[in-house]
Amino acid sequence: METPPGPEDLSRAGGDSRRALGYPIDIWTVGCLIWDMFEGRQLFYGTDPEHGAYRLRARLAEIIAVLGPPPPDSSRAQNTGKFLTKDGTYAAGIPLPDPTPLDTLETSLGDEDGKKLFMVFVRKMLRWMPEER
Repeated sequence: METPPGPEDLSRAGGDSRRALGYPIDIWTVGCLIWDMFEGRQLFYGTDPEHGAYRLRARLAEIIAVLGPPPPDSSRAQNTGKFLTKDGTYAAGIPLPDPTPLDTLETSLGDEDGKKLFMVFVRKMLRWMPEER
């Protein structure tokens, strides 16, 4: 199984080693895997509507739909010229999916207290800024 790319992976499309990303990308990956296990499906598929296959630009569009746009002052907004403008506006040539907050996607936990704790836990791992994970 391929490791789910985090936002900082998307800014390195085309080559930089994942080793330089450190623990924050591991935390992102664990957050995605925990979501997949609890929900029985992936949170982000990255299927490009033009190609019918995985593409980074589609993955980024899905992340934006769930997490909202990246912080404009983040390095991700500056390093993803292929997908985002310098101010962090999505510009990858395919439409963004409708905004879908993370808690609206959770369907497996019936217990409200359990759902609340699960969402707090997952939200701490799935953040734009690596240093906030």
